[in-house]
Amino acid sequence: MRSITSLLILLTVAAFPAKNMRAEPLSLLYDIRPPYYTRDKDGQIGGLVAGLVDRAFVEAGIEVTWERLRFNRQIESIATGQAACSPGWFKNPERETFAQFSIPLYRDQPQVIVVETEDAQKFDHPTLSALFQDKDLRFGAKLSYSYGRFIDTLLEVHHPPMKRTAHSVQGLVGLMLQDRFDYTIMSGEEFDNLAVSTGDRDRPFTAISYPDIPPGNDRYLMCANTVDGTILRRFNNAVTKILSE
Repeated sequence: MRSITSLLILLTVAAFPAKNMRAEPLSLLYDIRPPYYTRDKDGQIGGLVAGLVDRAFVEAGIEVTWERLRFNRQIESIATGQAACSPGWFKNPERETFAQFSIPLYRDQPQVIVVETEDAQKFDHPTLSALFQDKDLRFGAKLSYSYGRFIDTLLEVHHPPMKRTAHSVQGLVGLMLQDRFDYTIMSGEEFDNLAVSTGDRDRPFTAISYPDIPPGNDRYLMCANTVDGTILRRFNNAVTKILSE
């Protein structure tokens, strides 16, 4: 009788798994980086990319939890197979070896070269390619960061003097003003946001554009390969619906 009772219990559990098992919320790894990823005083996620991602997961009926993590730790977590996603990444061949990507979420404005205002005359190069060939000027770059296929390729070809750091955009500009390097690169949106927060009066940095810099890069939701593909499909469908409204 005991064995029959045990069998009935097992069959009952198997027949009603949804009542006995609940999927864990999907981890979304991010860091504060205006204007793409923001968080207000009430904890609400927003920004040009994170706001859309948050809304799309709600639309798709997928429970998520936002976890703040430094940029380089995000990519380490996904590359090592943590079942997590992170919004706003560029897609490149290296990342496609360990991650899957959503449909495009947002296209940046063209990137700009940010320099100290009093040094702007040093940057009279005809193109970005020419700048990277100037060995007297040092590039301050984000650690483990892709600047998109065009700039990444130029970096591999010309190998400009470079210092990589885990600092934010604001931190990079601060280091530049301390003469740790001569210039950095960011999207037009990031420069505009930084300029507004700093104010126009006597701003110590400025932006330079070069004619060979292409239109901005597309940003995607990047997920570890361990994330169920149906989650990404539901997310993509939700994004398509939202962007068509």
